[in-house]
Amino acid sequence: MPERHTAENIASRLQECVREFGLTGKPCNNDTALVASMKTTFRDEMTERFQPGRDETAESLPMLASLLDPRYKKLSFLPRQLRRRTHTMLEGRLDDVPFKVSSRDDGDCATPAKRPRLEFMVTAPESSVEDDLQLYLAEKMDDATPALEWWRRNENRFPKVVQVARSVLAVPATSVPSERVNGRY
Repeated sequence: MPERHTAENIASRLQECVREFGLTGKPCNNDTALVASMKTTFRDEMTERFQPGRDETAESLPMLASLLDPRYKKLSFLPRQLRRRTHTMLEGRLDDVPFKVSSRDDGDCATPAKRPRLEFMVTAPESSVEDDLQLYLAEKMDDATPALEWWRRNENRFPKVVQVARSVLAVPATSVPSERVNGRY
């Protein structure tokens, strides 16, 4: 690669290679021997590196981030029992989310007004963690909407899940050039 080895340039080059060599999907009958071999090697290498069948993979932060990205939340690349492990991991994180998240726009520390004693009879009960999660998982998604934008538009519908989504999806992928990773500046 003559250009800088940034994440964007590497991703662009990989996409060019995938298109050029027809590396989408599994080997087909009309693939040349070289292309079929490359697809098989690439798939085997990815399986070896990321080990999608291991419990540790299902309980990893990247899998949690995939579950919280509405475009990939079905986790169709994982076996069913591992998908369930990832769901359980998210449920555990949701248990730690406070029931009501206070928002203080002005920094005022005034005490809140007293709630009428019978208010519980006229207000909807607060949804449970399981309800929020099941509603999110059942929601139909538009594959084109970026995750953070989707969560911004739907934060009121899934108040507990959005708290975990913000903490997990807010971690940016690095764009540090690979030269820096090796210690060369």
